[in-house]
Amino acid sequence: MKVTISLLLMVFLIVLVIHLRNSKTKQNKGYLSYFVAHIIFNLVINFLGLLSLGNFLPFPIETTLLIKYLGLLYLYLFAETIFRNKSRFPKILATFCLIILVLFVLNHFGFRFLEPKFYDRNFSYIENGTLTLYYRDYAISFVIFSLITMLIILKRFLDGYKKLEIKTTKIILFRNWFIMYWSVITLNLSLSIIIAVLLKGSVMNEFFSNIIQVLYLSEFLFLTLSPKTLSYLPKLSHSKQELKLNKQEHENYGYLKTILVSKLLFLDPNFSLSKMVFHTNLNEPQIREILNHSEFGNFNSFVNFYRIKYATTRIDNGYLEKHTINSLSKECGYNSHQTFFRVFKKLIGVTPLAYSLKIK
Repeated sequence: MKVTISLLLMVFLIVLVIHLRNSKTKQNKGYLSYFVAHIIFNLVINFLGLLSLGNFLPFPIETTLLIKYLGLLYLYLFAETIFRNKSRFPKILATFCLIILVLFVLNHFGFRFLEPKFYDRNFSYIENGTLTLYYRDYAISFVIFSLITMLIILKRFLDGYKKLEIKTTKIILFRNWFIMYWSVITLNLSLSIIIAVLLKGSVMNEFFSNIIQVLYLSEFLFLTLSPKTLSYLPKLSHSKQELKLNKQEHENYGYLKTILVSKLLFLDPNFSLSKMVFHTNLNEPQIREILNHSEFGNFNSFVNFYRIKYATTRIDNGYLEKHTINSLSKECGYNSHQTFFRVFKKLIGVTPLAYSLKIK
């Protein structure tokens, strides 16, 4: 069964890598590249597992733990890049990776802090039913650092998601998938710990081992069937990401948003850059420069964002139960309902009517 699942998983992973690589665009190639790298590390682990099952592996199977941790680091970069323009490893993760590598090398050459243990493991590919855990220091550090890393990844993702001002149906779908994906990886790791610590020599070894294989397969099943879950994502560009603004520009940028929102200036269908100048006492070049360096990119996107945000709030409060979509578009500052439809679908992912039906 292990061989069958492993072969099936390899097919899934190869298909998924091809799909995602073909889906790369200028907008999504940053975060997509990190996730493809994460998948490739899993593909390598699966391949090494097959070699181990066939007794063809020329080096210790424990190498896979190091590869698996590198895969987690790329999952962190994926979560980081989704919400930010730049990504980098936190020092703590880099330190974990270095410690794991050092312990692997030390254990490989016979230097150990913890003595090896002999376990009675009833895996079918171990003929005599015993397994010597030589890499105990390395394995324990991998487990501890992996659990901490998974918590860091989840926190980074949730922090970024909370900062989004508009959460489209596509972004909500992505959030649900990511949390499910993270949960499966965490459950897999937890079951591995249970097998290693609590079920030594137990007849349940084989049962839980098969569950782990099935869970491992399920990690990628959804994406293999629906790869666009990742490729259609924009860079979540309307998040409060780090902006390329100096201190004074940051202050002016906050001032622009405060004036626009507090006075509901965006509801004026004839609102323009010159009117923004009048209300803020900032000149046009200043405003253009600030918005060009912001997550909006330009004045029109800046105004449209708050108009659509206002529209979703009105719909959430039951506006369409008594009024038409055309009247909503006018109330939100649009002279043309076609423009309102186009901008709404671009930012929210669905039409106003579809959005209203989803929240009922």
